[in-house]
Amino acid sequence: MTIRSMTLSDVEGGMRLSKAEGWNQTENDWKLFIADASNVCLLAESENKIVGTTTAINYGKEAWIGMVLVDKEYRGLGISKALLSRIFAALSSSRSLKLDATAAGQPVYQKFGFKNEYLISRMVNVSVKEVPVQISNSNVEAMSAENLSEIISLDETVFGANRKQLINFYLKNILARRQYRKEMEKLLPLRWAGKEVGISRLGQLLPLRLRMQKILFRNH
Repeated sequence: MTIRSMTLSDVEGGMRLSKAEGWNQTENDWKLFIADASNVCLLAESENKIVGTTTAINYGKEAWIGMVLVDKEYRGLGISKALLSRIFAALSSSRSLKLDATAAGQPVYQKFGFKNEYLISRMVNVSVKEVPVQISNSNVEAMSAENLSEIISLDETVFGANRKQLINFYLKNILARRQYRKEMEKLLPLRWAGKEVGISRLGQLLPLRLRMQKILFRNH
């Protein structure tokens, strides 16, 4: 078993593990984690097969751990423990480490000294039909690149750490998708199963999911 840093060429292996768990991370999410040198992204490899991963987004004083995944065929071998130990060593200068914990992962994190901070519930409802949104407040406007510095400042006040890299990345992707949608709408209406559908309808094919998770933290 080998533990090494992840590279962009490992995204496919990471996606295989996250899809197996039914998680919703995209290839772009993995690229965000790996591309920034200040983050820590590790994998466990057996016979050239990626069998485990762990990532940490480094915010300086705080870091957020994620993507703690182990191939089902390789569980019980101490892989997650080995990956987390390496992550903690790399983040020894951080004031605190935080993560979202599933029920299955919580006992592992508690052994490392993590404590419950609060419960979160993640819900998705893709069965409802489109509901027109009426905005009466004239101060509400679409997000743009010009708002970036203000958004980062507000987020830092609420979150407690500067997440410039994260916000930059996702805003860039949001604006790119918005432009793509505008181009696609030129081709509407589409015909599918004899009915006219909009682009947003295509997202309603995903299954309903409800996941209860706990957010944990560890102070250094």
